[in-house]
Amino acid sequence: MVEYGDVITTSRVTDHIYFHNGATASLTGSFASPGAAPFGIAIDNNGNIISLDQGNAHIYIHEGFTNVITGSFATPRTSAVGIAVDKDNNLITSVDGSAHHIYFHSGITSTITGSIATPASPKGVTINVAENLLHVHYEIDHVVIHNGKTTSLTGSFATGGGAPHGLDIDAAGNVLNIDYSSAHVYIHDGQTANLLGSFAAGGTQTIGVTIYKEPYVPPAEGVAGIQFQTDGLNFVVQPI
Repeated sequence: MVEYGDVITTSRVTDHIYFHNGATASLTGSFASPGAAPFGIAIDNNGNIISLDQGNAHIYIHEGFTNVITGSFATPRTSAVGIAVDKDNNLITSVDGSAHHIYFHSGITSTITGSIATPASPKGVTINVAENLLHVHYEIDHVVIHNGKTTSLTGSFATGGGAPHGLDIDAAGNVLNIDYSSAHVYIHDGQTANLLGSFAAGGTQTIGVTIYKEPYVPPAEGVAGIQFQTDGLNFVVQPI
């Protein structure tokens, strides 16, 4: 059974999706991905895994945390790498190579509502509750922070490995990134970007990472001074 705080990763070599205990980082299970080369992975606001397969350029919607597929559609480009889901349950995909764009979808569908160019090849992508995008800038081994969903950048910080790919943010605002070469997940403090620790992911040539967390709950109208979820990364770490 998958619980809040558990981490899910993908391996391109084994073609599997792996589950890690959120407290111990130990492997608790895995299953074969629906495609041939699983890359990005995310969880929608209904608790369903969304997986991106670059081998056949498709995005798959799973039934909960299972390998049962309830739907699929083509990625915006064949070189799509990363995916995320915002607090309104809209899909976000990143495309590397010559396209180097981030695409915004309407819900968990193939309908594109907009896109922005990135400085270079974006790998993993995620978004915090303040609606600020983060993406992996592979060429400089950094996580880049955007001002909202715009091309304006507010800063960046170095990742723990040398080949960063997948990216997500936990409920406390800490940033997780998975490294392709070391097959480790690195955890960064959400306020300082300092490295807090790492753990081994399942398989090798690891690409995607996501963490299961409670859906964002906005403050009730007329209620002030209550913080429901840590924002994280509203700072300038290092000018680009």
